[in-house]
Amino acid sequence: TATDHTCYTMTSAGHEGCLNLLPIYADHILYPTLTDECFHTEVHHVTGEGEDKGVVYCEMQGRENTSSSLVDRQVLDLLYPTGGYSSETGGKMKNLHTLTNAQVIRYHTELYRPDNVIFILSGTAGEAE
Repeated sequence: TATDHTCYTMTSAGHEGCLNLLPIYADHILYPTLTDECFHTEVHHVTGEGEDKGVVYCEMQGRENTSSSLVDRQVLDLLYPTGGYSSETGGKMKNLHTLTNAQVIRYHTELYRPDNVIFILSGTAGEAE
């Protein structure tokens, strides 16, 4: 995920596999199952020991606590103080404590729509296929 786009990739040994998987893949991207349980595991939760955990939380931890990321963030803030490039695409760790699954669903519904998607296919399959 970047500031101005999200890119998903899929590779198949032949075009038949790609054509079989593409509808499933597209459905998963456009209409994911965003359950509270998945949010708890994938985004953020606090363990019984009081530790912050979650896949997104851990990714953000790495992004917010390395010198190169901190410098990059500062440069973008200075270059684009009011634009999208001054924002962290994954958000900030401090905001995860108040983020809800309902907010994630609302955001996803607004942006991940069929009229807001471009699929680019490359390979040896002909146009008719």
